[in-house]
Amino acid sequence: RGVRWGPWLYIRTYHDGFHLFPEEMLFNIEQDPYEQVNLAESERGLCKEGAYNLMEWHDKMMKTMPDGYTNDPLWTVMAEGGPHHAQFDQLESYCERLEATGRGNHIPELRRRHPAGFSK
Repeated sequence: RGVRWGPWLYIRTYHDGFHLFPEEMLFNIEQDPYEQVNLAESERGLCKEGAYNLMEWHDKMMKTMPDGYTNDPLWTVMAEGGPHHAQFDQLESYCERLEATGRGNHIPELRRRHPAGFSK
């Protein structure tokens, strides 16, 4: 999920979809419109502001949910194992695809982040 204010775009990753995204990303989209330079580590104060803005948006959206619906749809997806295309039963075949396409160097980090997705 992400939120934008002023020149800033803050993105919080709840599931990396096996793409190894960092937990937080922050971009100045006026200076970096292609989002190439993640400023999250160097701009912690702005990340805190972004996280606050995201929480405010979340709370506002949850108040608009139909009566009786109390669960955030994102957390329903997470409770079901994450995005359909990135469920653990597909991780080993995804790693095979990475190897076949010359991107096997990412597999050790996938193993570190998602150990439950590997049978070995």
